[in-house]
Amino acid sequence: MFPSLLLYSSHNRCEYIHRQWIVERALQHPTNKTILYLPMSVAPYYQESSWETFRWYFERFKQFGLNAIPFYWSESLRKQDVDLLFDYLANYEVIILGGGSSPLGMHRYKDIGQTFYGDANLFGRALYERQKNGKLTIGFSAGASQLCEFLAHIVLHDGEDSYGFGIAKNLVITAHHEWGKETEVYQLAKKLPRCMAFGLPNDSGLAIDQGYLPSGKIWQLIEFILDYS
Repeated sequence: MFPSLLLYSSHNRCEYIHRQWIVERALQHPTNKTILYLPMSVAPYYQESSWETFRWYFERFKQFGLNAIPFYWSESLRKQDVDLLFDYLANYEVIILGGGSSPLGMHRYKDIGQTFYGDANLFGRALYERQKNGKLTIGFSAGASQLCEFLAHIVLHDGEDSYGFGIAKNLVITAHHEWGKETEVYQLAKKLPRCMAFGLPNDSGLAIDQGYLPSGKIWQLIEFILDYS
């Protein structure tokens, strides 16, 4: 399977998911061994520490040519900064939407497009283009929810604007799922009958490949990942 999406939850850099499903995907490319990390779903002063939880792991693979970098949100972003971001989105082999607050991250991703290009949906379309071009887009924790049709936290609390990017078709997830929270998944399935609802415990994920049939209907393959490393 060569997925275009990976949705996952973890409490640290579990080896199997991060090595086999993330790092190795970037290293497979003969020249473009790149990973972009986006910690835009946390407060500005937490973005660097969010990146540090990944940086130390990716540093292990610099000797093999891996180039992993972050891109930080700030109120002082310039047009040339955002142009560079969209260049990264188009060309980097792997990108990771980081954890934090899924509504906060969605607001920033949309605001970047609206502020600099007059198009709040531009970031989402860039993710669709990545999928069409066979590049891997990853959602970690809140990022996983953002890539789905709906933001689980908002749906569960009957909030407005509960839409995610919808890159993972007909899916909704809760991250860091624990025993005793099965009711959350049940409520999601009940409120969103056309979606598959999953609770992802730490060190688990969904690898997804999907596309369109000649009839216009969607085909979708989902591989369930459990990391016991």
